[in-house]
Amino acid sequence: MIGISNITKKFMGVECLKDISVRFDRGDRVAITGPNGAGKTTLVCIILGYYYPDNGKVLINGFDPIRDRIEVLKKASYIPQLSPPIKLTVKDLILYVSKSSAID
Repeated sequence: MIGISNITKKFMGVECLKDISVRFDRGDRVAITGPNGAGKTTLVCIILGYYYPDNGKVLINGFDPIRDRIEVLKKASYIPQLSPPIKLTVKDLILYVSKSSAID
C-alpha cells in the first residue's frame, strides 16, 4: 500500500505539487500521465525517497521512504519516463507494461 497525504513540493519557490493525496492498494495498476512539467516524476521521486516533500507524508507498507529507505526500495520499482520504442495507445501501453512486469 502506498499512502500519499497532503504532499506539497516547491523548487526555487515554484510549487510543482500542491496538497496531493492518494492511496494505491496492493494489486492496483497505476499509470501517471500528463504533460511535461506536471509533477509526475517529482511525485515518483518523493515516493521513492529521492526528494523530500516540503509538506505532507508518504508511507509505503507502513515505511517512510526517507527514514526507512532500504525497506522501501526492496519493494519499489521505477520505470523511467522513456516509453518503449513502439507506437501504442495509452490503453495498449498500460497493458504492455502490466503483462511485461513481474508484479503478482
